[in-house]
Amino acid sequence: MTDLLLERLQSGPPAAYVATFGALFVLILALGRQLALLRQAAEKFEIVGTRDRGKAVVARTRIEKGGVVLVERALLSVPAGVSPIPAVGMLGRRARSLLESLYCPASLSASRSEDGSHALSDEIGQHGEQLRQRMVECGVWSARKAEVDFSWAWTVLRVWDANKLSFMSRRGHEQCIFHKISRFNHSCEPNVRLLPTGEPGELMALATVAVEPGKELCICYPERNVLPMLHFLHLPTSWRRHVLQRWQFHCCCARCKVPADATRCFRCPTAECPGSLAVRADGLEVSTLAPCGACGLVLQEEEMRQLLAKEQAAEQESHDLSRKLKSTKGTEDFPLESVMELLGKCWEAGFSVDHWMCFWLLSLAAVGSSERPLNVASYGVARSTTMPALPGTFRALAETAPASAGSLLLAADRRNLLQRPGASTRLCLYLTFQP
Repeated sequence: MTDLLLERLQSGPPAAYVATFGALFVLILALGRQLALLRQAAEKFEIVGTRDRGKAVVARTRIEKGGVVLVERALLSVPAGVSPIPAVGMLGRRARSLLESLYCPASLSASRSEDGSHALSDEIGQHGEQLRQRMVECGVWSARKAEVDFSWAWTVLRVWDANKLSFMSRRGHEQCIFHKISRFNHSCEPNVRLLPTGEPGELMALATVAVEPGKELCICYPERNVLPMLHFLHLPTSWRRHVLQRWQFHCCCARCKVPADATRCFRCPTAECPGSLAVRADGLEVSTLAPCGACGLVLQEEEMRQLLAKEQAAEQESHDLSRKLKSTKGTEDFPLESVMELLGKCWEAGFSVDHWMCFWLLSLAAVGSSERPLNVASYGVARSTTMPALPGTFRALAETAPASAGSLLLAADRRNLLQRPGASTRLCLYLTFQP
């Protein structure tokens, strides 16, 4: 008998026990980490009600630039393009309750579909007419159970459609909804940025600027654009409004309320004047230019018309360049010559170095001239890079570029265009550098 006990002790505990205790240990560590992060975050922000925009996230204490606002695991996560209905059916009671707490009738007319299409209504109907059928077809509900659960499932799916976020993780392109992060409102001048942590369905919210107590914490909703390697935040006001309108969303942030659009500006024709003239963003059918910010020059109507016509022609060429970029495999076939050619045309047309198209083309030139291999993503969640900010990049490019493009490159070099404060927070390019 003694020999048998000794033999069992020497052989160690059963494998099932080891696996169970190991899993419990990992779970305890994960729960401890989440509780620590929640305690830390609880001191930094609070969720408050607003008169006209539902809930808002407001800083409770001063948050330094680069500070972690929150790290959160998604309540519900599915791969992009996959129906959320089966995942909804497998939610636990607590997750259901947290999702239902996000219900806000005012926000349910919007859909956070990345490209403004393929909303949930395409699958289940505008008012959920096909929802019961889809619930049964996915295999999670019986016909009787689908009838009982229809009401809460319809509520949760509408909350999902209005509040989901898309991002890239190690598992690929994910669509997720969060209890706290999904409450962040949109701004075209956001002070918070979301980054994947590397864990499945988990995001980290970082402050892009120092945030004072009482200030609302906002993110940028769209992460895609029709032009590769150009983030939504760099777009002109009219373009941003058009993208957001596809979500049935109208932005009223401070940047969108400014009368002049700083992303569409032209050099002042007055000799030696360093100022520029910006296009008015007041929603008029016929665009006009504001007076020069330095000397106060007001252009004649015909002069404005000519400048705006040149801008429209350059925008058309930008779409042609976009098609070339989407077929790019790496640095060996990167259309650098086309970039330089359009850059020269923009300078000859009178564009300021701060014009959104110049900023985009300068970023492309810096990336395309790099010796580091890269893959350009035609579509996908934008990733940030400091690559275009390499010192001397534009000056070196100007030595071999056409004269017109060289002038713009030298102007950007003198201005440290991509190194000035604030530029890095908007410089999110659609690219991935190979290791």
